Amino acid sequence: MTGLTNDRAGSGATPEQERHLPSDGDAAAGLDAAAAAAAPRECPEEDRPRVEIGSEELTGQWADKFNVTRAQLEEAVSAVGSDEHAVATYLRGQGGGD
Repeated sequence: MTGLTNDRAGSGATPEQERHLPSDGDAAAGLDAAAAAAAPRECPEEDRPRVEIGSEELTGQWADKFNVTRAQLEEAVSAVGSDEHAVATYLRGQGGGD
């Protein structure tokens, strides 16, 4: 592997791509690009799926997905908010859901 460096100036990558290139610190920590890409990442809260119950149609779709009644779904969202994972966890604890 001669001629390969982690010199960002000569990488030919766009600034957007450079933000995703491994740094010398990654190599020092024993992380290569494949391992860094495969590592689980915390999903920012704003990117998490949300259970929308603003209409009868949406409420019905989510209730069907979780295999619960609309009332159970609305109770879950009221209790834990609209984060899909939190709603699913709440419903499982209540004896509903998948």
